[in-house]
Amino acid sequence: MIRSKVVLLSTLTAFAAIALAAAPPAGKPAESSKPANPPAQHAGAPANPGFEMLKKLAGTWTGAGGEMGDVTVTYKVISAGSTVMETIMPGTDHEMVTMYHMDGNDLVLTHYCALGNQPHMKAEALKREAGQPATLKFTCVGGSNMKSEKDMHMHSAEFTFVDDDHLQSTWGLLSDGKEVEHAKFDMHRKK
Repeated sequence: MIRSKVVLLSTLTAFAAIALAAAPPAGKPAESSKPANPPAQHAGAPANPGFEMLKKLAGTWTGAGGEMGDVTVTYKVISAGSTVMETIMPGTDHEMVTMYHMDGNDLVLTHYCALGNQPHMKAEALKREAGQPATLKFTCVGGSNMKSEKDMHMHSAEFTFVDDDHLQSTWGLLSDGKEVEHAKFDMHRKK
C-alpha cells in the first residue's frame, strides 16, 4: 500500500515537472497550442486516399438535406490527425456525430445516430475514374444497441467528392433487413 502511494506520488511529481518545463516564463504569454505542422497520420501508418479526402473536408458545410431541408454539417480533424469528426445538424435536437478513422489498413466509421444505435461501417477503396468525381462507399459491418442486423439502422454511406467545395452524400437506412430509405445531402463548403 505504501509502495503504491510512493509510485503514484512519483508519477504525479514527474507530470508536474513536465508541465512546469512546458509552461511559459511568468509574465510571458503562452504561444498558440496549435502545432505548426500537425501530423497527417501516426508514424508507420500507411496513407489511405479515402481518409485523406475526408480530412480535406475540415470546416463547415451547408446545403440541402432532402426531407430534412437545409442542413449544416461540420468536419473537424481531431486526435493528432487520426480521426475525422463529422457533426450533422450541430446544436439541434437531431444532432448526430460520425467518427472516421483507420483500423489497421481499413477506413472505418461509427455513426452515433438519432435512432439511438451506433452502426459501424467499413469503406471500400476510394474510386477514381477519369473525368469523374472520386467516390467513397461504406457498408455496415455491425454496431451497438441493435438486437439483430435486421433492426432499423443506417446501413450504408456513400460520398461523392465533386470538388474541393462541393460534396454529395447518401446514407442508406435499413429496416427489417432491407434498405428502405436514402437520405441525400448536397453540400457546399461555407466560405
